[in-house]
Amino acid sequence: VLRLGSMGATTEVAAALHCQRGDRVLRIERLRSADGEPLALMRNWLPVEVLDTDAATLAEHGLYELLRARGVRLKVAHQTISARPAAPDQARLLAEPVGAPLLATTRITYADHGRPVVDPEPAARRPTYTKKSKSKSPSGRRHPPTTSSSKRPRYPRATTSDRRPHYPD
Repeated sequence: VLRLGSMGATTEVAAALHCQRGDRVLRIERLRSADGEPLALMRNWLPVEVLDTDAATLAEHGLYELLRARGVRLKVAHQTISARPAAPDQARLLAEPVGAPLLATTRITYADHGRPVVDPEPAARRPTYTKKSKSKSPSGRRHPPTTSSSKRPRYPRATTSDRRPHYPD
């Protein structure tokens, strides 16, 4: 755990967490490593009332385990994955040159009551980090159903946005 404390929400963090600019949010910054090598810099923002912890407890149990222990049930997340050049502070912590490409993820995680509770921004080194995920359709079927009037399944149109939140370092 590199940093843990409350701060006033920036405009971008407030928009992500559905709160007001300046509202107190918990900022967590952690460095994940394996075999002494840095893998990912994790930055999270949460509403302060969602979690009360200290650095030692967070390091021992992990963020999502602590949220579950507080009764926070995470339901869905909206995620954007992109490549981003390493800023000087990220480069230093991840042992990469400034400007090296990092795998950057912006994800807003919602609890079962519909409120966003976690706004993480991990940045991972390029050759050492692999993330696998599995998606399931809402119906639980492997493929969308076909109808006799169509020769191929109809998939929802994918949308993208050039606008992504920017979080201060």
